[in-house]
Amino acid sequence: TPMLIGIGCLGLGYAFRVLRWAVILDSPDTAVSFRDCAPHYMSAIALNNLLPLRAGDVVRSFVFPKYMGITKTWSLSSLVAERLFDPVVLLLFLVLGSYLGASGALPGEVRAALPWVSALTLAGFLATFVLATPIASLARSLAGGVSSGALQTLLNALADMLTALRVVLSPGRFALTALLTLLVWMFEAGLFFWAMEAANLSAGVGLAMFVTAVATIATLVPSTPGYVGTFHLAVLVALSAIEATPEQAGAFALVVHFALWGCTTLVGVLFIFSHPVLRERLTFRRGETEESFSGE
Repeated sequence: TPMLIGIGCLGLGYAFRVLRWAVILDSPDTAVSFRDCAPHYMSAIALNNLLPLRAGDVVRSFVFPKYMGITKTWSLSSLVAERLFDPVVLLLFLVLGSYLGASGALPGEVRAALPWVSALTLAGFLATFVLATPIASLARSLAGGVSSGALQTLLNALADMLTALRVVLSPGRFALTALLTLLVWMFEAGLFFWAMEAANLSAGVGLAMFVTAVATIATLVPSTPGYVGTFHLAVLVALSAIEATPEQAGAFALVVHFALWGCTTLVGVLFIFSHPVLRERLTFRRGETEESFSGE
């Protein structure tokens, strides 16, 4: 059935997410594999879905690293790298989708401005990597001239993270990470496409790309765990492109959200409960995430 195909697409998308994380983290000093990353990544996704303030990202950055043989700085830099690549691809989907399948969903002025916004985002994205080293050097220089210990620690941590970010995405891995990010979102858009087919909506690749981008960008807005409300409202607005009825759009939003939230949460929870060591890692001491980078 269409929904089973869509869930299969979602699974492949998350497999590529895990592979992307393994590619970003892997280095001669921190050799990690897909198998090493999968349980940690999916358990962090489950925590993001169940707890507020993206707690899973905090755990992935500050708790799991010492059990994976990597530093907190390296793990945090990998998370930042993911967050830099994803918006670029989502904006690409938004632009292409607005022209290919959702031309009526956005005012003409907004649609005309999207390519410029995307170009500026891409320029900022590239500048982050180009300027990472000089900004890190500046932060270290400033840290040497301040008297506040807390500010000095913060500046040194920023310098460490930017240095790691520049190394994490060396030229050889930059293109591979970009390709994997594109595959991640293509397969996630596949879930939306097949869910539209199941709901007898006027599906199309362009519309699926557009709805995927709008719904995902909406999850950046602070909301309840699992993005209840913001996700559904974004889908309702996006589906106005094909004049779907409120009942159709609401049912579609519930089905897709259940697939996205339920499947990933289930896999993450299964990883947690099937790995006793992973359960122990999640019972970290209070204040463990506050350890300084210098103590890694």
